[in-house]
Amino acid sequence: MRVVKYNDIVKSIRDMIIYSTTHLAPDMLEALKKAYENEKSEVSKAVLKQLLENAEIAAENYKPLCQDTGLAIDFVKVGQDLRVEGGTL
Repeated sequence: MRVVKYNDIVKSIRDMIIYSTTHLAPDMLEALKKAYENEKSEVSKAVLKQLLENAEIAAENYKPLCQDTGLAIDFVKVGQDLRVEGGTL
């Protein structure tokens, strides 16, 4: 039987949520940079620049990219050969 510590599960989920709300996916970040470089409109270019600056600040300071980062809902399947030690899911 495999034993997993409750605190390890909590830490992993916490770290995943913090990372996903503070870092853009690399392909998204590259797409924003490319859009900024190719944009002709000064207003649109300013908006893209602000998005890139916000992404940099969020990643450096581990602050959410925006105030509406959503709500995480996790579904966990636990088989009969697993025991969670120190807490319950």
